Amino acid sequence: MPKGWKTVSTQIREEEYKKAKALSINISEVLRKALREEIKRREEEKKLEAIKRLGELLEKTGATSEENIKIIREIREEN
Repeated sequence: MPKGWKTVSTQIREEEYKKAKALSINISEVLRKALREEIKRREEEKKLEAIKRLGELLEKTGATSEENIKIIREIREEN
């Protein structure tokens, strides 16, 4: 395994294994792709939740939309 990689083991049903092999499916690549997609999905979920919380906090401040936009831009510039 190349440097920077980690070996992970999983179990699948024998029937699925046989079908995958018969169809020449690279099981490892399918699992790597599925994991990348799940990581991306969860990261997006996390970002959306942070945006929602930020919106709720901004509403509590009573600031105008323009002031909220300014605050958000300042936060972006800091990060």
